[in-house]
Amino acid sequence: YQFFHPISLGTDELFDTEAYSELEGTITQIIPKENTTAIYIKNVTIFTLNKKQINSTDIEKIILYDKNSNNLKIGNKIYLTGTLQKFQEGTNSGQFHEYLYYKSNNIDYKVYIESLQVISKNYDFLGENLRNIRGKFSKIYQTILGSDAGVICAMVLGEKSAIDLETKELYQKNGIAHILA
Repeated sequence: YQFFHPISLGTDELFDTEAYSELEGTITQIIPKENTTAIYIKNVTIFTLNKKQINSTDIEKIILYDKNSNNLKIGNKIYLTGTLQKFQEGTNSGQFHEYLYYKSNNIDYKVYIESLQVISKNYDFLGENLRNIRGKFSKIYQTILGSDAGVICAMVLGEKSAIDLETKELYQKNGIAHILA
């Protein structure tokens, strides 16, 4: 990755809401969702934004969205291209404030992946095995409990993706949504 004369500004000032980017980082979490997989990376280096070379060092974490994460492991170092996006601020009262939520979790941006390469196959043995065990327990709960598995998975494993929207709303309406956290 050789780049000449990188721009050295804060990343937020370099684009409005989204930008094509090339970046690399180390995977810290892989969380399957309904139609996609959320991949969290840390130690992020952004090489280009909208095809302009940059030098960004203040990126702590980014969340990536991809449909295929089969070969990825926690601890892999990856290089990817995709659409880097800023989080949206809530504009209506009571609306989910994506920006505050993710900033409070030290996540700076989200990226929708176009291409991805693993550049270091080293991985976190303990983290990867815990992720696999969590996945196996989730499958067991879903096999045994069927449609009720979502609530148990959320309470025991912290995996909220299996809860249907109606059940989530019911817990929120009754003021007990914290049980699912």
